[in-house]
Amino acid sequence: MKFRLFLSLVMLVGAYSVTLAQGPPGPPKDGEAFENRRDRIEALRVSYITTELQLTTSESQAFWPVYNEFRAEEQAIRKKYKPVKKVEEMTEAEARMHLDKTLQRESEMLDLKAKYNERFLAVLPAQKLAMLTVLDRKFKERVLREMKERKAGAKRPERRN
Repeated sequence: MKFRLFLSLVMLVGAYSVTLAQGPPGPPKDGEAFENRRDRIEALRVSYITTELQLTTSESQAFWPVYNEFRAEEQAIRKKYKPVKKVEEMTEAEARMHLDKTLQRESEMLDLKAKYNERFLAVLPAQKLAMLTVLDRKFKERVLREMKERKAGAKRPERRN
């Protein structure tokens, strides 16, 4: 059993290393769809979080379906309250309505987190669950930083000697 767990972790770390070596997704290549880039980012997120939280095989199998449900509901809430105009273009009345909707969205998000907190605690220890938020933020920051660096690198003119 220990050998199986060890082998699983080695394979997971190996897959994580390969995905990191590929770097973050850049601009679409030859008709590559936006969804493919999103799928690659999600695969990197799964690998990163699994590795950093040191999820066991059984924890991972129980955790990811719950996490994916949570993220789907979270996205649905964000989409539901997405403004139709940029804030800069809103009238005073529209801005007030936007502020009210923002509070409603935050309230729904808090309710969602409370709902899923118990489900997460049923499959993960509290310490790992507490680390999840930190790791998710670190992952987002890392992807954004690497995409920004890639974009800046593409804009730099070549030096001629």
